[in-house]
Amino acid sequence: MKIREIKESDYPVIDKMATELQILHVNHTDDIFKETAHAYSYEEFLNCICDDRIALIAEEGNDVLGYCFANVFENPAFKDRTLHISDLFVDQHARRKGVAKALLDEAVKRAKRLGAKRMQLMVWSFNEEARHLYESYGMEIQSYNYGKKI
Repeated sequence: MKIREIKESDYPVIDKMATELQILHVNHTDDIFKETAHAYSYEEFLNCICDDRIALIAEEGNDVLGYCFANVFENPAFKDRTLHISDLFVDQHARRKGVAKALLDEAVKRAKRLGAKRMQLMVWSFNEEARHLYESYGMEIQSYNYGKKI
């Protein structure tokens, strides 16, 4: 398996995977998420892969196994620069084979070079598979995000 930076020419496969992730969210939280033909417009995708972002793809041969979008940010209220994972998706046929861990490891490696000392992400409560992954990666719950329809 190879981890590399996402290129502009990867848009079709990332669009397909990101839209699959969107459908997962629609299927579990349709009061929040809506069906859409493209999870990211082409312009939004280009913003996700610009120089100040971390945009990684995992592949084996010609098969794309997964992707990760992240960024490092500073918040005056936080002690340390922080790596924020905004998207992490692994194709269902490649799950439980170390793909997500490899993507996270590479994102962390790059974030450390940018001075990050912490890592954070948000996962929906229905997504037990992802919660298990992040806990097995050593992450802990740090906050709760509440919501309701009004």
